[in-house]
Formats: sequence, C-alpha cells, structure tokens
Amino acid sequence: MRTLKIISILFLLTISSTAVYAQSNTYASELWPEVRWSETLSSKWGTRLDVRWITQSPSNKLLGHQYDKQLMIRPWVFYKLPAKFQVGLSPFGYWKTMTNKESGKVGYSEYRVSGEITHDLSVGVGKIGNRIRIEDRYFSKAGENVHQAMRYRYQLKYTLPTKKQDGKTKQYFTVNDELFLNGGSDFTGHKLFDQNRLYVAYGWFFTPKMNLEMGYLGRAKVNHWDQSIRIRLNMRGLLTAKN
Repeated sequence: MRTLKIISILFLLTISSTAVYAQSNTYASELWPEVRWSETLSSKWGTRLDVRWITQSPSNKLLGHQYDKQLMIRPWVFYKLPAKFQVGLSPFGYWKTMTNKESGKVGYSEYRVSGEITHDLSVGVGKIGNRIRIEDRYFSKAGENVHQAMRYRYQLKYTLPTKKQDGKTKQYFTVNDELFLNGGSDFTGHKLFDQNRLYVAYGWFFTPKMNLEMGYLGRAKVNHWDQSIRIRLNMRGLLTAKN
C-alpha cells in the first residue's frame, strides 16, 4: 500500500508539472544507454564518471535514429555528510548534440558545472531518495556567442528490493520523478518549466558492485528553439559499477 502511495505521488507530480504547458506538442522516442563508474576514495570521499549516448527517433520508429544524437561525459566528486546526506560536485560536464541535416537545425555543445545534495531515508523495506541539483550551463553554437543559463532540479525516488540473498539485494524495482526549472536565457527561453522526467525500472545485481537497470523514462521537455513541448518515451539501460 505504501508503495502504491509513493507511485501515485510521483504520477501526480508529472501530470501537474506538464499539463499546463502541453499546448503544442511533438512526439519522439529515444534510446538512452548509460554507464556509471564509481570509485571509493575513503569512508567520506568518492568519485563517479557518467557516460551516456542518446539517439532520438519518431515515436513509431524507436530504432530509426532520424532525429538528434547526444553524447554526455560527466565526472563527479562526492562527500558524505552525517545523517545520510551527501554533497556532489561535477566541475566540468560535456554534452555534444548532433542534429539530422534534414531537420534544418544546427548542432551545439554544452559545458556544465553541477552541484547537488542528496538524502536517503529508509521506509519499511524500501528507500526514499531526495536530490536537489543546480546546474550552471554554457552553450556553444557555430556562428553565435556562448550562451549561459541556470537550471534547478528536484528528484524524488523510491527503491524497493524484490529479491534478497544472504541479506543483500539481488533484484529491485525503482521509480522516480524529476522536475526541471529553467533559470531563463536567450538560448533556453524564459519559461520557468524546462522539463519533467518520470522513470520506472527494474534492476539486477550481478555482483555486490555491479548492477544493470532497465526501464522506461517519460519526458516532457520544452524545445529551446521554438518553446513548444516535446513528449519523449525513452528506453533506458543503466550499467553501474563500483571499485
């Protein structure tokens, strides 16, 4: 019952944050493979490297790759605080968006400095995670000056172990919702709403330090070039490894 309540809250967050803006929509699907490699430096300090490759297609052609492609490389440094809080800093993240020539759009690069604070709370056999992230973004596009924009994110996440062995989680279910708010710029537009992501997935631990997560991510996002809303259904695969 508690799990259903949490899922309902996340669903309502998605509906409330996108319904007001869903006036002029286009639809697309995406493949979203991602790898995260974490390194424990001490009991307090850790690092992580995120690498992601996204391909976009029309909603009825998931493998068509007819729209944009995007590469992301983002390193992190983390520090654990008391009471299950953690702060993180990504001093330099790189995104490269490559567009389909037939679309008439021009690709661009993004450089991003990100800071976040997270908190985990055990609820019964499950866990609730809260994350606040602030991003300082710089966009570079051929023939234009560099554009700067701030963005603010809040994520609510619930994870429920579904299979344990020797007291360790072997399989789990996870669902999260994340709201993005736009700080406003000439490049990203001046709408407060930037996007909303609702993610539902199932995960498997192959070893205590390696797991694979497969799921779907529904995303409603403002197009920066015309301020319309684009609805995307993403098939996401996340491989996480720790050292």
